[in-house]
Amino acid sequence: MELSEGTPIYCAPAGPSHSRHNVTGAAILDSDPDVEWSATDAGFELKKNTMRAPDVSVAPPPTDKSEGGWILGAPPLAVEYADTGQNEADLKKWKERGLDFARCGEVFGGHHFTTEDTRWFYEEKRYITVGKPDGRMVIVVWTFRDYACRIISMRKANEREQVRYLHRLD
Repeated sequence: MELSEGTPIYCAPAGPSHSRHNVTGAAILDSDPDVEWSATDAGFELKKNTMRAPDVSVAPPPTDKSEGGWILGAPPLAVEYADTGQNEADLKKWKERGLDFARCGEVFGGHHFTTEDTRWFYEEKRYITVGKPDGRMVIVVWTFRDYACRIISMRKANEREQVRYLHRLD
């Protein structure tokens, strides 16, 4: 069970393949010498009455706990796994584009820039981050939601965007 602004959210228990991926992913992330602390299903209190328990979390070693025992704040990295039948349409689209959200770290980790997305009126502040993993220009649209960076889209830059942004990456 998670809590969002006081409203309970049922979180079904993980099945055999989902839970196996949780422990495998956590072990891989935890093997990085720069990772000080990682956990599976650790409970985080993002704000009063809003709690989350991501499949895998990477964070500094927790020092503060809420009255209920939850870790205060949001982890810098939270991983949620999807199983067969959950995201096939998106996975097919990303495969066709040669991109997937797992590669967003390459955009943010390399030479990049970020600007606010003001193309439309959105109910939340959105950002565009532009980078060049593998030498091709990539656009990542994202927002902060529930104290986490949420990726909205990741795609190859079109010709107009390449002209507009090239000088900011060279």
